[in-house]
Amino acid sequence: EGKIGVKIVNDEATVVFKPVEILSDQSEFMWIDGLEDEAQIITVGQEFVKDGQQVKPVIANGNGAL
Repeated sequence: EGKIGVKIVNDEATVVFKPVEILSDQSEFMWIDGLEDEAQIITVGQEFVKDGQQVKPVIANGNGAL
């Protein structure tokens, strides 16, 4: 639909699309607005899951590795 957003995993392990506003875009990171204080953002494979789909999330460690 042309909306900018991210996909997150909620407490029930369900994918939810959340519209966001881009506040600043740098080459290494992005500042956004529109999410709760804490959110499990899908950073790898978000294009393969749909809003409402049940998933089994794999949490990365602090270094970005699984």
